[in-house]
Amino acid sequence: MICADEPVPDDFLKRIRSPLEIFRPFFFAIINLACRLYFRVKVTGLSNIPDDPPYIIAPNHESALDQTIVSYAIGRERREQK
Repeated sequence: MICADEPVPDDFLKRIRSPLEIFRPFFFAIINLACRLYFRVKVTGLSNIPDDPPYIIAPNHESALDQTIVSYAIGRERREQK
């Protein structure tokens, strides 16, 4: 527990689990299922993306699902690169 009079430790934010961190696997599992069954996404050109970040991926905004579909298309390994 941290008192108001004490300075905040450097690793304080690292100890807090974000709700995004908790729900991200479930969200991507649902998106993965939807992309495989409903949308039938066909991915081409992954070899054009560099192996090491930084790089920019710019969808053309055909729908509100662009960010989600692009995230699915590039795959988990590249999405979670740091």
